[in-house]
Amino acid sequence: MSLKDGIYTITTSSGGHLVGRHWVEDKSLLPKRVVTLHSVGYTQPKWDVHAVGNGNYKIKTGGSYVGVMPDGHVFAFLLEDMIQGSEWKIQHVPQHGDNAYIITKGDGSEGWTYKDKDRSQACRLFTELLGFHTDSDVV
Repeated sequence: MSLKDGIYTITTSSGGHLVGRHWVEDKSLLPKRVVTLHSVGYTQPKWDVHAVGNGNYKIKTGGSYVGVMPDGHVFAFLLEDMIQGSEWKIQHVPQHGDNAYIITKGDGSEGWTYKDKDRSQACRLFTELLGFHTDSDVV
C-alpha cells in the first residue's frame, strides 16, 4: 500500500513518541535536527509527504525539506541548495499495523531510527518502524 500525498504525523513504533523538529531551534539558516519528542505538551509536528513519481517521496516538516547530513543524521534543510539525500522510500509493513512504515533513503539502503533511551535524540539512518497518521487519525 503506497502512502497518499498529504499531511501526516510521524511517531516511533517503540513508545509512540512524536518525530519532528525540536520546538527550540537557533535562528540561523543552518539545517535543523529531526528528533524524537519525548515530552508531553508538544504540538504535533506535521509532515507534508508528496510522491515524486519514481516510487520515492519528498518529505517536509516545518516548511523545510528533509534530507540527510554526511554524518547520517536526518535534518530539515531551510535552504534548498543545501539539501542532501532528499528523496525517501516509505514502505508499508502491514504485519506491524495499518499505520506502520519504514522510511529509507531513496535507494533503500538505510532507514530512519533513533536511540530510545535519549531524550530529543536526533534521528539517524538505520531501520526503524514509524507510524504515519493522517490529520483525521490524530485527535
